[in-house]
Amino acid sequence: MSTSSEGSAPPPVDDPYAPPDPAAPPRSPAPPPFGTPQAGAGRPSWAAPTGPPSPGAPPPRRSTRAVAGVVLGVLALVTSVSVVGAFAFGLPALLLGLVGLRQVRRHGGGRTAPVVAVVTAVLAFAVAGTLLAVFADELERYQDCLAESVSLAADDACRDQLEDDLGLT
Repeated sequence: MSTSSEGSAPPPVDDPYAPPDPAAPPRSPAPPPFGTPQAGAGRPSWAAPTGPPSPGAPPPRRSTRAVAGVVLGVLALVTSVSVVGAFAFGLPALLLGLVGLRQVRRHGGGRTAPVVAVVTAVLAFAVAGTLLAVFADELERYQDCLAESVSLAADDACRDQLEDDLGLT
């Protein structure tokens, strides 16, 4: 390493107002201002891309209301045997699924979750309605028995009668 000062000049300062050096390589042109269309692009640079998403693109948005509707719809379907569960979970599932479908229509995204929410809620209603229709006579007999009962022992007898009517014992 040489410490002599001969031949070493301070690094040149890039003066933006100095005339260009004819021996220097040409500079690249400055980029266009933000939002100006690129020549030959066919559409502005700020426009949304069209066509299928690229492999690195994020997945389409999913409606959180629709996902909540799917969870409630599955719960409604599982608890539809109790009839109350079908309506307690099915009605919110149906509403959330319909709201999710409206969100998808307005803002885009996948339709699977809202459709599943609506379908599971409707299936839960169908199962509950079928059970009510099939066992309507037994349930009416049980309600009449409870209306006439005056003690816990009579309530137990009504429950035993319902179990016998349903074939559970």
